[in-house]
Amino acid sequence: MISKYTVEKVNSVPIERIAQLLGLEVNRHRALCPFHPDTHPSLMFKPQKNIYRCFVCGKGGHGVGLVMEKEGLSYQDAVKWIAGQEHILVEEDEGASFNKQKKGMELEEIFSPKEVKYTLDSQLVESRRSNNNEFCEAVVQTRILTREQMQRAASLYRTGSTLTDRGIIFWQIDEQQRVRDGKVMHYLVNAHRNREIKPNFISWLMKNKGQDVYRLPAEWEATRCLFGLHLLGVVPQEEIMGIAIVESEKTAFICSQLLAERRFLWMATGGLQSLKPELLLPLKGHRIILFPDTDPQGQTYAQWCGTARRAQQLLSQPIYVSDFLERVATEEQKKEKIDIVDYLMGRRP
Repeated sequence: MISKYTVEKVNSVPIERIAQLLGLEVNRHRALCPFHPDTHPSLMFKPQKNIYRCFVCGKGGHGVGLVMEKEGLSYQDAVKWIAGQEHILVEEDEGASFNKQKKGMELEEIFSPKEVKYTLDSQLVESRRSNNNEFCEAVVQTRILTREQMQRAASLYRTGSTLTDRGIIFWQIDEQQRVRDGKVMHYLVNAHRNREIKPNFISWLMKNKGQDVYRLPAEWEATRCLFGLHLLGVVPQEEIMGIAIVESEKTAFICSQLLAERRFLWMATGGLQSLKPELLLPLKGHRIILFPDTDPQGQTYAQWCGTARRAQQLLSQPIYVSDFLERVATEEQKKEKIDIVDYLMGRRP
């Protein structure tokens, strides 16, 4: 059964927006009624009450009812239809069982983030600032991004390069501009990750291979954050339409330019299992949309939906999960476990 919370979110969608999603042309709060032969717009909308009514055939009600009448759906299916169109997470009553299981505990206690005891010197980021790495070269050579777009993204995310093997460094810098860690990754000329070289963290390298001032003490422990989180302290709040979260740093880097007009801040978890409710705490108050990769069984989508349900209880706000890839990706693409960038590039002429 669909939760009361989801129904409330669906009922808050403006009635005229729902009408437009159904293909009705709304002009000055009126439209041609789809329930009888209508040549002069007789369907009237009252945005202040979020209802509709036809003054010829008498049909009227709220948005869910409009979808039920127009599409011939049940109440539950009409709610899901609107939720799917508006990227509203459809939460079942299993959320209640989660609360019951955790009875007597505060969500903040369950999902409390680790205390940030150690951070890296910000000068380390500046000393490694460079576009002379395999990834930056590959995204330009493959024409995924123009050189100007690549340079803008590299500047935005403060990416760096390793000194000897031209790996790219994706720094994890938090909203307070503290350098939590950095991930070193290697890419092939086609801009796909070189899976023969495993990613490594700067903190591990400095603890185990660093020398003199570049060696970290044995007790140093990383407390990682979302890649791109630092943008909250850089981009003016009035310019932010929302936060888009993907799995791969590469995807966030590229989407920041290919989808720049959407005015979203693109961030990455760095891995499928790395999305945790507590990682989203710094984003409270912002519109958050998760863009999971796809797979043949839809396991990633289901897993991120589960995390979103817990996160929205923690943040006391909706967390949206995009089902775009689940709807549009082919079976072959799902077998390849593509992400949003893979899909965009596959459609490029």
